Amino acid sequence: MSRSVSSDVLLSSDHRCGDITFRSRLLWAQSGSDGQNNDRSHVRCVLEEGAIPSHALVQRFGITHSYCWRWFIEQPAGPSMALSLDCVASVDSRPLPTSYNSGEFLEAVEIESPVLSLHLGTEDSDAHRSRAERADWMPERLEPELGLHREKVATWVSGTPGGLRIQVPELMEHERIYFHFILAAKPKDANGATDPDTCTWLAVDCHKHELDGVAWARVARL
Repeated sequence: MSRSVSSDVLLSSDHRCGDITFRSRLLWAQSGSDGQNNDRSHVRCVLEEGAIPSHALVQRFGITHSYCWRWFIEQPAGPSMALSLDCVASVDSRPLPTSYNSGEFLEAVEIESPVLSLHLGTEDSDAHRSRAERADWMPERLEPELGLHREKVATWVSGTPGGLRIQVPELMEHERIYFHFILAAKPKDANGATDPDTCTWLAVDCHKHELDGVAWARVARL
């Protein structure tokens, strides 16, 4: 028997940077023929978002525009749902070209723009492992399969047209997990060049604990 799969948007947020729209979403992949009665009550989510405090990025990297989406997901009683997160840059609903540009503790893409230097980033498997060791919004049981230098590596982050996608691992009852996306932007000069003292790539290399305690502008709940 064939199984149809569709994605339902559970929570979504848009942010504008010039003429570019950034959209971050929590998605639920539903299987149409598996007989399960999954509903939205089987996941709880809080989305915190807003500009990163300017002193943190302007003083270090000369960044003039930043934004962060912080996704906190909890699994209450009930069957686990097949969830994913994404963040995509588009103009007139067309995803922008990107190139993958990862680093230590960082998964990132550079987004092509004639007028802006743009990067979108999130934590990598090593950063996830570090949080699992501390049980900081990452299940401790996942630690053995996390880390880029492990024999068996759980890599949940991948590139997608226009941005990044995170496949949320299956959670057990009462487990919780956290992911974020960070945008950093700086105008290019009249010749389309980037100021060598400005690095949007380094600016998106940020850990969860560096973002904790910020008074975020918007909070949404599911």
